[in-house]
Amino acid sequence: MEGVADAVMSRWFSAGFQEEMPASVAGYRNLLCRTPVDGYLGTCAAIRDADLTCSAAQIDVPVLCIAGEDDQSTPPELVEEMANLIPNAKFERVRNCGHLPSIEQPEYLAHLVRQAISRWPGNVDQREQRQTEIYKQGMQTRRRVLGDTHVNAAEVQKNSFDAPFQELITEAAWGHVWSRHNWTLRERSIVTIALLAALGHLDEVAMHVRAARNTGATREDISEALLHTAIYAGVPAANSAIKVVKNVFAQLDASGE
Repeated sequence: MEGVADAVMSRWFSAGFQEEMPASVAGYRNLLCRTPVDGYLGTCAAIRDADLTCSAAQIDVPVLCIAGEDDQSTPPELVEEMANLIPNAKFERVRNCGHLPSIEQPEYLAHLVRQAISRWPGNVDQREQRQTEIYKQGMQTRRRVLGDTHVNAAEVQKNSFDAPFQELITEAAWGHVWSRHNWTLRERSIVTIALLAALGHLDEVAMHVRAARNTGATREDISEALLHTAIYAGVPAANSAIKVVKNVFAQLDASGE
């Protein structure tokens, strides 16, 4: 088992998890190395010889199919193909995750499971079941701008009270406005920071300054935006925003981002 352990770890876990959680990876590597060789070979043979394609199409209960985006043992494309075979299946791809979402992203996995349980059988708000194309586009843009970590955290914390609000901003802000092609993400980022600063929404200013790493807006762009804020919305508004922005920059520099 020692001879295949490193290769298996590279297939089980994403590169980011291996880098950030070496002790955990070492623990699972040790677990693998203690597996009896005959048992491991037998399991591999069983998986190799199993073809449940026809059986999958006969499943008549709701199914949630989840795959890590970086899974090299069971690639997400394969899991999605399986989901397409099952009449009442929903496929979810977990980004920045390998073969074991329960280890790499347990909170987000639990969120997906809770969501599935509340959705099936048929006792959930139909609006949540009908994820429109504009909602999907909005979620894609939202993740691209704010990053998976931020969006996953927001999704985990979402409950029945703020779910309509989260749906609104995902569709209206991210699906409609941020997804328009008239401006680049960089241009929208600059304008958004200036507007938020002018209105005094400093928490949102900090969030969008961090997101600027994903949109291409530079520190020079943000500085120029705040100069305009000072002239057209007032020096106090710009000054308050500058303090927040400098603090965010300091945090990013300290973390090497």
